[in-house]
Amino acid sequence: MALPKIFTPKTIRGGAEVWGGLSSASAEVNPHQTKLCQMHSKTGFTLIEIIVVMGLLVIVGSLGLYMSLDTFRGSSFRNDRDSIVSALRRARSQAISNICIGNNCIDGQSHGVHLETGRYIIFQGASYNWDDPLNETIQANANNAVITSSGDALFGQLSGRANPAVTISVIGSDGRKSDITINEEGRVDWSN
Repeated sequence: MALPKIFTPKTIRGGAEVWGGLSSASAEVNPHQTKLCQMHSKTGFTLIEIIVVMGLLVIVGSLGLYMSLDTFRGSSFRNDRDSIVSALRRARSQAISNICIGNNCIDGQSHGVHLETGRYIIFQGASYNWDDPLNETIQANANNAVITSSGDALFGQLSGRANPAVTISVIGSDGRKSDITINEEGRVDWSN
């Protein structure tokens, strides 16, 4: 007589015999074979893992791009402010040193800076003359606005004193603002 089907022995992985759902005590499962099967079933990345990593890379990249653009705009603004300060100090130095540029100039003269959006012009004499060939033009960023309180900055011959005191505001296209002040003694200071 044959045994019922649930009591017939079956061989599973590793050579263990199962009797009706119970494994035999003498059978041992090969651990290397089990690990190999588990490794083959867990290779590669899921689609969700790839999407999450790509999303994080896009977020980090866009933040880096934003920060670099903001840094570039700030650098352009600071370069314009520094160019104005440099032009003012140069004009004052020329006035104090009693420098006279050109063949028709016999004795030293006053020097000054005429400020326009997009360029700064160092000139000599009591006032700015737009067609004087001896003017020195410094190009600047046209996106930054330059506002002066009292026109040109003029420094007196030998003394370097400013008459009158001038405040210059540089306003960037992104809203940054810096004030450059020239006191009556001719000292040039600026704020960030």
